[in-house]
Amino acid sequence: MNHGRPAGPAPDPDNCPPDPQETAEAYLLHHLRPDEAEAFEDHYIACARCAAVVEETGRFVAAMKQAAQGLCKVSDTPRARGAAAAPAGGSRGN
Repeated sequence: MNHGRPAGPAPDPDNCPPDPQETAEAYLLHHLRPDEAEAFEDHYIACARCAAVVEETGRFVAAMKQAAQGLCKVSDTPRARGAAAAPAGGSRGN
């Protein structure tokens, strides 16, 4: 995407990162430096293979975030809090 910067040479769709899935994950989780994110954005927009990886990885990341939110809700129930506080071995003073 051209974020107000001058147009440079067209990205080379054959110049994929060594591990497109790892790069896509880092991009989607905002773990890339701004210049790396920009370069990857410019690339995957022109590269059908990397665009597909970004789309697939985006669905996976969204599902993991949703699952994590569900776990947070479950672990905040009184029963889950009690289970976490129960002594190991589950004995009830028998």
